[in-house]
This record gives sequence, C-alpha cells and structure tokens, in this order.
Amino acid sequence: MRQNGSSFNSALHHPTFQQLTWEGRKLHLSEETCHSPPPTRGAKGTSPSDGRFCNAYDEESYGDRKCKCIGVEHLKGQVAVEVAGETATYPADVGSRCAAWDAEPLSLCAREDAPSWCQKSWCYVDPCACAIAEPPKVSTYFPSASYRKRPLYYSYETCGAQDSFTPDSSKACVNQETEARCLSLGADPEDPELRKCAWGGPEIKCLGKELLHMCQVDEETLSHWSWWSFSYGDVGSQQLLGAVVTSAVYVVILCLFIAVLRGFY
Repeated sequence: MRQNGSSFNSALHHPTFQQLTWEGRKLHLSEETCHSPPPTRGAKGTSPSDGRFCNAYDEESYGDRKCKCIGVEHLKGQVAVEVAGETATYPADVGSRCAAWDAEPLSLCAREDAPSWCQKSWCYVDPCACAIAEPPKVSTYFPSASYRKRPLYYSYETCGAQDSFTPDSSKACVNQETEARCLSLGADPEDPELRKCAWGGPEIKCLGKELLHMCQVDEETLSHWSWWSFSYGDVGSQQLLGAVVTSAVYVVILCLFIAVLRGFY
C-alpha cells in the first residue's frame, strides 16, 4: 500500500523503489493500513512526521488541489503509444505530473505547424476526485488502463492549460453531440458496462460514464459541466464563429423566402 507519509507513523521508505516519488515525495509503505502487524524499523527507516513535509503541495507540478494528478514519478522504462496516427515512445511515468508530455516523443510536434497542444501540460487524474470547471476526459492513449478500477482520465485544466487536444479527437466523449453517437463508443456499445461514455442530457451532453454514473459529483461541479463551459481555445472559437455565420446566412435566406411569398420582393 503506498502512502504519502501523512497518516501512518510506521510508514517507511520503500526499500525496492527508492527513486520513485508520488506528489513530489518519496514512496512509503505501510502494513498497518492493510491491518497487518507493523513492520520492523530498520536502521534507515524514517517516519516523516514533520507537518511541513506532509502538507506541502506543488500545484504547478501536480495539478489543482481539487483535481490532483495521479501516478508515480521516475518509473524506469518506456511505453509505446499511438497518437495522431503515429506510434511514439513515451516514458513509463507519462501523465504522472503536469508536463508537456507530447512535446518530445511525437514527430508531429517537431514540425513548424505543430498543433498547439504539443507544448501544453496535462496529467492523468481520478475522475471521481476532480471538481474543477472543465471535466476530465477518458484517456485515448491507454484505453484499457485503470486507476482504482476506473479508466484513466486526463486533464489539461488542472495543470493550468487550455485543452486544444480533445476537439480534434473524433472518439472523445465530449465531442459527441447526440445521445446515439455518445452511447456508440466503447468496446461493446450494446453492453452498458463496456460503454465508454454516458449521456447527461441536452446541457451536459456526453461525458465519460464514470463521471455521470459512478462518481459522487456535487451540484456546483455539475452546473459547470455544461457543453458551453468547455474551454476549447482557438479551435472552439473558430467552430463557434462558423456556426454563427452559418446561422446568419440561413436567417437571411429565410427572410428573403418569406418576402417573396408575401410579394414584397
């Protein structure tokens, strides 16, 4: 059981994973929290009881306090991820903290016309412990991975960045504008357990199913999770402008048609 050293006096530095950290602090082990006899302290065993150690939190590195990054830093190794049509190699601790994880692995991000999301920070979060204005989204990098028996979710906003990655993803739940399209995503759309998304009505529209069916989300957070509250940056602005122009053209055509019918044209 991993601990951050804040609750258990018998928590010890894990001898096997000395280089690993969680929220910027060394990993600790605790057998007491698993109802086992307390471990025997070794000569190097320490108990971080200093309140400054336990209470210190770096929001810039580990996200908004209301939506903290999850994951263990400094894991050794690499993982292959398919992004934007190419397979890239990422560090094994990808998404463990706020960082521009896509800047180096993707050749797409080395081009002069690289997408804006290449240089933006993001991390993986617990969807049921994320109460910020913009909801987190289901991971497309690791669709089969899980945290606390729930799929991985990512967030740019918790890292202080605007999400310009999700609008380009045709398989993102938040981009599905009808209930039918929303419920069609997943390993087996006919099986509610295997669906990726859930429909939240005309205002919230489509979100990851955990956000609507598993997490205890308060009313204030739900009120923020409306379709128009999503921060899509320049992409969103262009889409909105296009919609406004198109609507204006249709209004003009309709007015001309009515005028012809009435004989005033």
